[in-house]
Amino acid sequence: MVALCSLTAYFVLTKQPSVPTVVLEELARTPKGQVLVLDFLDFECPFCREAHQANKPLFTERKDELRIVRKHVPLSLHPHAEPAARAALCGERMGKGEEMLERLFEIEPRTMSPAVFTDAAKDLGLDPAVFAQCLTDPALKTRLDADRATWKALGAQGLPTLYVGTHRFVGAMPPEEVRAAIDAAR
Repeated sequence: MVALCSLTAYFVLTKQPSVPTVVLEELARTPKGQVLVLDFLDFECPFCREAHQANKPLFTERKDELRIVRKHVPLSLHPHAEPAARAALCGERMGKGEEMLERLFEIEPRTMSPAVFTDAAKDLGLDPAVFAQCLTDPALKTRLDADRATWKALGAQGLPTLYVGTHRFVGAMPPEEVRAAIDAAR
């Protein structure tokens, strides 16, 4: 009987999906009492846009409980996704990361352009010259390459990919399931 229980426990424990190293590293950086939300996104991806709008009220309501980490995965089939990701990173660098993220998700993909991104930066009170210089910083390519590599290393198959604690969502996800994952991770 003991052998059977041990064997069953072995199979149950080994069949559990392992938590990717990048998630464990981000969890280690997450302050006690907060829940990690690791968000892989593309500003032109319709499912990313849908998921963002669906989860925005939840993330706003629970903002003090969450540590949200954004990873940008601009897909090559979306021509404005990489410039939008660069704009988001520059907004982040200049102290308006969440505000810029919101603006970028509000812009219709067919109207995205560098001029529109610069207008968004101006609207947020960012210095246009500093913003323009930031957009061309080679460090942004390094960051985007690292974000893409992280996403690929996760074995992710689609966007958005969202981790809430160790729970993974791929594609548009119901906010009630994300809420349940936040509650479970507390």
